[in-house]
Amino acid sequence: MVKPVHINISLPEKWISHIDEYAHYHQITRSAFIAMAAQKILMSQ
Repeated sequence: MVKPVHINISLPEKWISHIDEYAHYHQITRSAFIAMAAQKILMSQ
């Protein structure tokens, strides 16, 4: 397993609201959503 690293990012408030709604609906954390989005982009390279 890869060791998680704490980061601090700033995003528009509207983005955070949408991320939180999606994460809540899919029963995942905000961090999991961002990790999945990043992984999807990185794997498509």
